[in-house]
Amino acid sequence: MYQPPHPTSNEPDPKQRSFPFTPDRMFRILTLVSSTVGWVCILAFALKPFLTVKATAKGKLVEPATSAKINPVQVKNNQRLISSQISTQNNPPLPNVHQKQPIALPASALQPSNYQNFALKTGKNNSLSQIKKFGWKKPINTLASVNRSQSLNFPAKISTQFQQSPLPTFSSISPTNNLESKKRADLQTETKQEPAQQPSVTDGQGILLTVSDIVILALQNNRDIKNAYLERIVQRQDLVVEEDKFVPNFTPTISIALDRQRVGAGTSKSGGLDVGATVSVTLPAGGNLSFGWNGTGRALTANNFDNDFNDGGRLGQNLQLNFNQPLLRGFGVEVNRASIDIARLNEQANILFLKATLIDIITDAILAYRSLLQAQERVKIERVSLEIAQQQLENLQVLINAGRVAPVDIFPSETNVASRQVSLLAAENDRDGARLALIQILDIERNTNILAAEPSSLPATPPDVKNLNQLAFTNNPSFLRSALAVDISKFVLLVAENDRKWNLDFNATYGNVANTGVDKTTDVRAGLTFSREFGDLTVEQRYQRSRVNRLQAENNLNDVRESLEIQVTDRVRDVNLKLKQVELAQRARELSEKQLSIEQEKLKFGRSNIINIVNFQNDLAQARNAELAAKIDYLNALTLLEQTVGITLDAWNITVESK
Repeated sequence: MYQPPHPTSNEPDPKQRSFPFTPDRMFRILTLVSSTVGWVCILAFALKPFLTVKATAKGKLVEPATSAKINPVQVKNNQRLISSQISTQNNPPLPNVHQKQPIALPASALQPSNYQNFALKTGKNNSLSQIKKFGWKKPINTLASVNRSQSLNFPAKISTQFQQSPLPTFSSISPTNNLESKKRADLQTETKQEPAQQPSVTDGQGILLTVSDIVILALQNNRDIKNAYLERIVQRQDLVVEEDKFVPNFTPTISIALDRQRVGAGTSKSGGLDVGATVSVTLPAGGNLSFGWNGTGRALTANNFDNDFNDGGRLGQNLQLNFNQPLLRGFGVEVNRASIDIARLNEQANILFLKATLIDIITDAILAYRSLLQAQERVKIERVSLEIAQQQLENLQVLINAGRVAPVDIFPSETNVASRQVSLLAAENDRDGARLALIQILDIERNTNILAAEPSSLPATPPDVKNLNQLAFTNNPSFLRSALAVDISKFVLLVAENDRKWNLDFNATYGNVANTGVDKTTDVRAGLTFSREFGDLTVEQRYQRSRVNRLQAENNLNDVRESLEIQVTDRVRDVNLKLKQVELAQRARELSEKQLSIEQEKLKFGRSNIINIVNFQNDLAQARNAELAAKIDYLNALTLLEQTVGITLDAWNITVESK
């Protein structure tokens, strides 16, 4: 702790100074006090319409209940000004060159608990109704509802270390009169208030969401995910069609015919019934077997004035059996099952593509959520810095009024306040942009005010590169799809090679016809058919294309494998680097806080100046922003590492069903 030097014998103690009390000095003091009181009364009467509690900066009246667009920093300043006016009553308010006109604010607007219960009170929130539609429950002040194998969160102290900072006090200043003593007491009361109790810029009618809630909302609402699942309906049907290749096809037929003719005085009636069925099946070896049966029944009745005729009905059936087996082109189980194998491999690739879509969207949602969290924390940091700068300005103004500091020394503090206001506006703009970016990913109502909840812990376990490489080869969707592409190219090349062969088919036919009153007829035939098409260059073109595709697929697989190893190594390096940056940023922030505290103690005893305090305050704000950015970057590096390895879905216990 810094100890002030003892006063020398030549320099008297300020507490022991004596002022000669003469009639001339007394007359001057009374004249100064009376003129000051007169001017204060005139100014108070002239500014009375503008000092109304319900007046805005432009002098327009507002309703007490309208608080949606109120700046919390201005609210704090206005409350301080109003309380000062009430406490001092007849005394003039503390000077504040940056003070705006007082703004009406309902007392309930300063209670953060009202914001947390807003979602339960509001029935017109479209986003909340949409969330409830999918069965989501609002987790107020709760953490992850989705179990994770590894927690990626902040330390618990991050929620307070950005909101608490040493504020300057001037306990060693001796007041010269009762008025300065009262101002000093009010000022010290204000400086003891913790900025953490101030309303946040992000406080308002919003929904508090954790990173787990963001993942759930992204899975339920994102349109890209919905389209991917809709595409899966068609993709599964494609597989069903190919797997039905060797299933027999059965086609039944039935036909009924009635006929009535009248010629002169005679009439004739006839009727017929045809019943048939056809069964065809493709054999795994490439052959085709078809069986057909058809049964008929006919009846004829003639009737005239001379005689009647009735044939009593006729029955018949026709049996047909055909078999066709390729012996060269199209022969073999492997060739004929190639289309099924390709379809199954494509189905696996489609599932991997769906997983990749889910991983990318979840990763984007998490990164956008952390950007919002970083923007919110930056707003808090800038707000605290602005509060400190404003309080420093007020303290300096008290010193100027007491005659302890020259009036020109106020300009650095005023410049610092203006700079902090600009930084706060920029931070609020970045926060709104991050919120809209997150809403775009979640595909929810764009007017939803999302509030990012602060996580609880920050993991510090460095990952193992060797295990991650093997894990990436097992889980990374891009690598697995490249491996499937090689297998698919092999089957495509097999089919292309088969198409280059000559056609040699074995054909066999059996037919049997039997009708009433007619001898039965049986027909059996067998033969070979040999053919070859010349002049068609597309066959050779498909073969060359398939052969090149296989070679390219193998090269792509090797390239993806090497790239994946490099990416995993780079991600691990980045994670370790970001972890070191977090440790260094925390150390830098702690040193900045100590340095500012020491400089404030030195200022109490006149061993420092306002410019140094302002510079150290700026350094502390930058150190806090750097620490926040380092922690967010570290968490994002872990998230990107999970994305590269392909374990994002496993980390969030998300399972993609193949059926």
